[in-house]
Amino acid sequence: MLAALAGSLLTVWGGANVLVGGAVLTGVLDLGPVADERALRWHVPCWDAWFLLWGVALLVAVVAVRGVSAAGRWSRVRPAPGPPVPPAGPGGHRPAR
Repeated sequence: MLAALAGSLLTVWGGANVLVGGAVLTGVLDLGPVADERALRWHVPCWDAWFLLWGVALLVAVVAVRGVSAAGRWSRVRPAPGPPVPPAGPGGHRPAR
């Protein structure tokens, strides 16, 4: 859940900065003396694009780990089968292996 939230925030943050920075650099958006075009020329393709890519990669990883069931609901990927776990004894404690 936390990874999905972080991926979403990074994607929105990076995407918004790429869009606004790109708009300023192409002249679509004029912010006057507030915008430093020299700084934006390296910041948009480097930092902002990395935040966008980082967020998308994190969301892809979350989807890959969780998996999507046929019904379209989120479900965790089941771990590989291992040796059976003995039942809990008195007091809820499991015997040592």
